Amino acid sequence: MQALRIEEGNQGKGYGQYFINGVIEIIKNQGYKEITIGVEDDNLNAKHIYNKLGFTTFIGREPTDKYVPEGYDVWMKGI
Repeated sequence: MQALRIEEGNQGKGYGQYFINGVIEIIKNQGYKEITIGVEDDNLNAKHIYNKLGFTTFIGREPTDKYVPEGYDVWMKGI
């Protein structure tokens, strides 16, 4: 499991979308047919971006740990 966060001062500049599109392309070229991504439930900006990038199938909720009990939502995109 890996995490990506864009520093607050650099958000809204397209860096996250650029990175995610690059990762999708690498995974696609390796022959994978789908990719999943987890996003914290209250991160509406990230959810909007991921939806825009095609992560539209809701898979479910995953707990993180005892310090973040609300967990995160998992979304899937076919590639």
